[in-house]
Amino acid sequence: MSVNIRTVPPGTSSSARHATWWWLALGAFVEVALAVIVLADGSVPLRTLFGLPLILVIPGYALTALLWGRHQLGAPERAVLSIGISLALAALSALLLDWTPLGIGGGQQTLLLGLVALVAIVAVLLRDLRARGGRTEPGAGGAPRPFASFKWRHALLFGVAVAIVASAVAYSAHSALRPRGTGFTQSWIHMQDAKAGVVDIGLENDELQAETYRLQLTVDKRPVNEWRDVRLEPGQQWSTKLSLPQSRGQGVTELVVYRSDHPTTVYRKVQLSTGANTA
Repeated sequence: MSVNIRTVPPGTSSSARHATWWWLALGAFVEVALAVIVLADGSVPLRTLFGLPLILVIPGYALTALLWGRHQLGAPERAVLSIGISLALAALSALLLDWTPLGIGGGQQTLLLGLVALVAIVAVLLRDLRARGGRTEPGAGGAPRPFASFKWRHALLFGVAVAIVASAVAYSAHSALRPRGTGFTQSWIHMQDAKAGVVDIGLENDELQAETYRLQLTVDKRPVNEWRDVRLEPGQQWSTKLSLPQSRGQGVTELVVYRSDHPTTVYRKVQLSTGANTA
């Protein structure tokens, strides 16, 4: 792809002010979008409406403005770069989050991309503010005086930029502390030795708290074994190996799991079919 880049001189004070307020407005939108992602858990359309720009457009748009600086891009090139960089960041963030305990669910990816966009927006604001402050004043000789025109408006803009960064960090911390979901329990039964009829039976607690389970094992509806009061902490596993009796029926082995808080309700059920000779 051929990118048409033109180097342009610094804009007038009016256009610079317009650009500053544009970036502040965009930063405010990102903050509102992050608030919606964090607080509006039950509103999927609302989260989608505010979340899609944070994934598809805004991070790439802000980074394009930051990386290209005063090189002016045409509208097609800017659009392609904005969407392309945003999609690349979305894929990279998903990969990075998948390697962490946070995972990619629950809006974590959107929050991360929003944080990237906010950092880029603040960097653009600070860069433009420094360029305006270091510009030589009309009629003044010699080298430019850094921050010669730094006025209260610039201090206000700098304070807003700091507030944006602080809010982004707060959003990220809040998201990291949120529960990832209701949790679940995994149970399994695998054939370990088909000739000997040995099976591997296991359970893993991926709930948010410790749980106590009761397990029942049957072969063709006939009870074979039972394990009571199997207590597991979050992330803990329990497993055992068992030799199954000979089956004269269909050879269907079934493991049923109950939780102590609902002792009569089947919580998990898994089956293993091994033919008519063994179960």
